[in-house]
Amino acid sequence: LHLNDNQIGDVSALSGLTRLEVLYLYGNRISSIEPLVNNPGLSSGDLVHVNDNPLDSASISVYVVQLESRGVRVFY
Repeated sequence: LHLNDNQIGDVSALSGLTRLEVLYLYGNRISSIEPLVNNPGLSSGDLVHVNDNPLDSASISVYVVQLESRGVRVFY
């Protein structure tokens, strides 16, 4: 799913899209990626690109780590 450069700030709607394998969200206004952690479908081998977003400290130090521990490759 390509959603880059769309001024998106809230990714809550993505928490229920459990068949995502590749997610491009770079160049938006996302500060929290917690909803992605709440998506049980994001797992080993999936890719999440959140480069060029104003991610908050919890996203970087907690949520990225949680996704990576499930085998998701996160680019931030």
